[in-house]
Amino acid sequence: MRAVWVSYIDRNFVGKSEEEFQNTIDTYFDNIKDLGCNTVICHVVANCDAAYDSDIFPYSAAYSGKQGQSPGYDPLKYMVSAAKERGLSIHAWINPYRVCAQNKKISKLSDNNPARKWLEDDSKSNDDNVLFTDTGMYLNPAKEEVRKLVVSVVREILENYDVDGIQFDDYFYPVTDEKFDKTTYDNYKKGRATYLPLDEWRRTNVNLLVSSVYKTVHKYKGKVFGISPAAPISEDKTDKNYTEYYADIYSWMETKGYIDYIAPQLYFGYNYPKEEFRFDNILKSWTNAKRHKSVSLYIGLGVYKINTKDAETKEWINDNEIISKQIRDIKKTDAEGFMLYSYSYLFSEVEKNRSALIEIRKTLE
Repeated sequence: MRAVWVSYIDRNFVGKSEEEFQNTIDTYFDNIKDLGCNTVICHVVANCDAAYDSDIFPYSAAYSGKQGQSPGYDPLKYMVSAAKERGLSIHAWINPYRVCAQNKKISKLSDNNPARKWLEDDSKSNDDNVLFTDTGMYLNPAKEEVRKLVVSVVREILENYDVDGIQFDDYFYPVTDEKFDKTTYDNYKKGRATYLPLDEWRRTNVNLLVSSVYKTVHKYKGKVFGISPAAPISEDKTDKNYTEYYADIYSWMETKGYIDYIAPQLYFGYNYPKEEFRFDNILKSWTNAKRHKSVSLYIGLGVYKINTKDAETKEWINDNEIISKQIRDIKKTDAEGFMLYSYSYLFSEVEKNRSALIEIRKTLE
């Protein structure tokens, strides 16, 4: 696996014609192919919206400028054909829970957005399908109706587009605050003599979705399902993935039936102040972790760090070979590949990025 993430942020097509969109995607995929990579991870559901013609989610505003308004073409349809034409695999990247980065800005959602419909219909029973934080709006992982919605989106993509896989990234529970889902948790506890503690209950909710998506994906021959979690991992499960994001990466890796691959975001250099996060150390932690033979490990690399300060260290400014060194280090392990985040940083016109790209290309030759 030699992949490049292509985020919706990489693709600003508002006001662009279908031809301009296609020409841009052609350039992106040509560059990725020429670099020596074999896979594109394309953002198709970022905010309870779609980069394709969906019967479930409204069109993303990233294409027309307004959520719910069609750009007049189907972006994913062309991305799939452009990838296949170049011999590239393509995975559809989904944020399963994120609705909006603005708290309670329901008016920002299109009329046919499922989150808005739940909030504004006459039923009170589905109001907690959508939850709020200080910084955003999220689907409620505990609600069966939400899980069915996400699974239906995965099924819709696989039914209509010849993607090779589905990928979730690191957005799971956005906060640890007990108030976030108190109503749902209280309803769960009603009438039960015994019940799960809040943290176990939250992890169970996420696991139910992950296992359901896995089963759905595996109904389609040759398709795979992967997750790209945040970097923290620990032997005693005290890391943020497990305790703050309620992402049970250990069950996903150790037990068949959750995922086909995991791609942790190891976006750190070799001189990071926290020793356990230095690339060589955290790479070792992930490669040493128990993994079922059916689960592949791909390492996410942070190209966006090139030429920037990172926790006050200047190694990414002083050394343009960090990513190429990391790729070489990955090759020495039993990890099966890597993913680069993201296209716009990798192919930046900044001189430092260009020189780093040259070193990466040499490593992949």
